[in-house]
Amino acid sequence: MNDKPKKVPVLITWDADPHGAISLDNEKLSYDLMLKMLKDVGVLSTIYFPGEVAKRLPQKVKALDFEGHEIACHGLTHGDEEEYDVMPENMLRSYLFKAKTIIEEIINKPISSFRAPRVKTSALTQKVLEEVGFVSDFSVNSQRMDVVSSNLINIGWLFAPRLPYHPSTKNPYKRGDRKLWVVPNSAILLPFISTATKVFGLSFMKWMFKLLYRESLRNNKPIVYIIHPYELVEHTVKVDRPPFSLKTIKTHGFVFRDWFYEKDAKKIYNLNKELFIYMKSFAEVEFVTASDYLNRWLNK
Repeated sequence: MNDKPKKVPVLITWDADPHGAISLDNEKLSYDLMLKMLKDVGVLSTIYFPGEVAKRLPQKVKALDFEGHEIACHGLTHGDEEEYDVMPENMLRSYLFKAKTIIEEIINKPISSFRAPRVKTSALTQKVLEEVGFVSDFSVNSQRMDVVSSNLINIGWLFAPRLPYHPSTKNPYKRGDRKLWVVPNSAILLPFISTATKVFGLSFMKWMFKLLYRESLRNNKPIVYIIHPYELVEHTVKVDRPPFSLKTIKTHGFVFRDWFYEKDAKKIYNLNKELFIYMKSFAEVEFVTASDYLNRWLNK
């Protein structure tokens, strides 16, 4: 009989999005605060950097890598043109190769995990990811029901496998024969993400975590939480595009959702820190990076 306790893998993942409404000093400060929070709680995480952000902040990337956090790829620019559900193949290959090369040259080691800006993907994107040398794609949100974000209502998400899977060559939301792993970001209709924390508060997110935790005890599904470094510093919501144009809505969703977010950066810092502490209080929880999860849980 195996008496070894069952572990619940938890992945804290950061999307290092550029933000036009914060200064370079505040951008640098956001990574210092992130590192302090993670050190205080005592957890490792995975940080998805756009190549151009990593190029602008190489010392911050190196510092996070030195502390044992995994450095991963979040595209090249995170600009409006970088839509991984519709990008043509030559553009995909160019952007992914450039981003991967920039990041690997900074930390002097290969990277293997990818998450698309605005979590948009396609079968073609996954094909190129595999060819360029990525091992995992964290761009699918199984059973997430959006009506205001950049993906609006993504029918593929609603029917995507809830557990990690190898995707089909024709459909990124179905099981198939690709070697690439798709690891779904956690959701129970609502996403398990810092923006939800800013809207619904700590008690709600603790309740949501308990549901995901119970599910993981049954089927080993990883719990994946998404947060952004810029949320930890003071910033304003910068709307530099027509908020109700079809292009803006298709790329960024409905801007009015920002009205409902907690705006105080110190409160946001403390909310997330307390949530991480709460997660860590469960004896079965083990915080892991993306590659650690793949190597220890999926490829064993």
